[in-house]
Amino acid sequence: MTHVRQQVRDAVISSLADLPTTGGNCHSMRTYPRGEKADPALLVYILQERSETFGIGGPGRDLERQIAVTIEAQARGAGFDDTLDQIAAEVETVMFANRKLGGLAIDTTLVETRLELATDRDDRRSGVLILTYQVSVDGPEGNPEVVS
Repeated sequence: MTHVRQQVRDAVISSLADLPTTGGNCHSMRTYPRGEKADPALLVYILQERSETFGIGGPGRDLERQIAVTIEAQARGAGFDDTLDQIAAEVETVMFANRKLGGLAIDTTLVETRLELATDRDDRRSGVLILTYQVSVDGPEGNPEVVS
């Protein structure tokens, strides 16, 4: 079994695999993939998690995790803004349709969207769209591999 964060990350990647615009370029990483055919692409990663317990002391308490999943879309070249908006439309549609991540999550909500220029990658203009989703997951406290 794997930690619930990895399970959530894997479920998101599985949901976003083979979107029309990004195709198979959906990766579990925080850095840009290399190679000529790397764009447009999606990067999926988790940088933050908040937790709260249910119940009063003792064994058997549940832990509700609020996992912040970052889905970073990248595109370059002429019209990269339009490409990023198309990717956002595809990601938001799929994530809404799969809010429970196949039964893993209680709910998934888009909480923030940011657009940035990414001019440091090479000589061509490029952009990054960052979608942050809050994924709520319940599981027994002390057992980070199990969801309930």
